[in-house]
Amino acid sequence: MAAPAEAAAPAAAPAVSGALWAEVWALLPGTEEELTLALSGEVDDCVQPLLRRARGLLYGAAGRPCGEEAAAALRRLGDILRDYSWEKLNAGPWREISKAWRQVYTYGCLFGALAEVAAGRPVAPAVRLCDMGLLMGASVLDNVLARLVRVLQRQLPREQRRGAAALAAEVRPEGPDPPRRPPLPSPRGGGSAGPALAAAGPTTVLQSVWTEPRPAPAVRPEDALPRLRCPSLEHFRDNYLIPQKPVVLEGIMDHWPCMKKWSVDYFCQIAGCRTVPVELGTRYTDEEWSQKLMTVSDFISQYIVNEKSVGYLAQHQLFDQNLLARTEGGRTFPAGS
Repeated sequence: MAAPAEAAAPAAAPAVSGALWAEVWALLPGTEEELTLALSGEVDDCVQPLLRRARGLLYGAAGRPCGEEAAAALRRLGDILRDYSWEKLNAGPWREISKAWRQVYTYGCLFGALAEVAAGRPVAPAVRLCDMGLLMGASVLDNVLARLVRVLQRQLPREQRRGAAALAAEVRPEGPDPPRRPPLPSPRGGGSAGPALAAAGPTTVLQSVWTEPRPAPAVRPEDALPRLRCPSLEHFRDNYLIPQKPVVLEGIMDHWPCMKKWSVDYFCQIAGCRTVPVELGTRYTDEEWSQKLMTVSDFISQYIVNEKSVGYLAQHQLFDQNLLARTEGGRTFPAGS
């Protein structure tokens, strides 16, 4: 499967920040030998030499940013590894794909992202490569891509972290309909989502519903459920849990940090540049239902701000991709902070 051509490198790429490269380099094993390139199964004989060659280019700079020629060679090897493993990822049902091939794809994304940083290119393509590896690959080097993307995301220009209010002004009133059965995404980071959703966990986070809500059914007073506001555990256990009586609990989540922080604008600001799988259509059994990879900003602008079509950011573990914050000790640490 041929990948779309990528833009050529600028003639005079800016020098990579020494501080950024030092932070990135600290995520990697200290020596070339420690980056073992271990895989969870067998792959074609040609793959390991490619991996070792890319590793040699990376460590040949002895911890310094690769020269222009070495960075270009590392970038090409990353392309080759992603293209080759991508064919294997799409060779059959996702559940039957060897984890080793997903790891090869992850290494291709890792080497590609490191090449982008070493060459002083804009950070956004490297962030997208990390996301592609997190979506389609398998963890290597203690999930190095998740740690790398946190470092890179902090380097994005401020204009790439716009809120939903700024996006609303850019939403076009009309646009082309999505393809009925889009092609699989490019291994280099474009296109639509293939097995990404099949490999993800069942977590629905955002959705856009443009249909009119159904009216609430009338409930007789004698059939209404009781409501309790922040009951004690003992009261809930003795009066509702053990007797198996239904009850509506109110106020028990008000102290959660996400209740105050999470909003469409917040998601756009902290994760707008990140690539995620989106389901297009009302239900997956419909003929026009499809899947697509897009950034969180694009999802918000096309399916949240503009409510003329239906899209779901669902069946995907956002925490595993380090898009959203985890709460620790009563404090919330945003992804990328």
